Amino acid sequence: MPETKDPTPAFETISSTQFINVKGPNYRSVYSNQSAFGSTAFDFNITFGEFVGANPATKEVTVEQQVRVVMSPLHFKIFVATCIQQLKLFEENLGPIPVPGGAEAIAQVGGKPVPIP
Repeated sequence: MPETKDPTPAFETISSTQFINVKGPNYRSVYSNQSAFGSTAFDFNITFGEFVGANPATKEVTVEQQVRVVMSPLHFKIFVATCIQQLKLFEENLGPIPVPGGAEAIAQVGGKPVPIP
């Protein structure tokens, strides 16, 4: 069986390279105001969606799922660190993003609320 070459460049190459971004044929931009996270021993995944309806009587919220992104653990860790840095820069430049009371109730991991700073 012929050996296949991994197209991923070495970390040393990536850290000193300028990226040229090209949109693939399936590229699309979606709006999301809801996300759900999952993980296995091999990857992390995020499903992005949009709230489209709510029924106060049944306390049900309908989310239209738009796209699911699956990442390796290393990519996810770098992604999270980058998100934290982007949020920090955003708030330094434009001011803190206010979080409404009760938001912790909808941000959960393993059924437990996540504190939102």
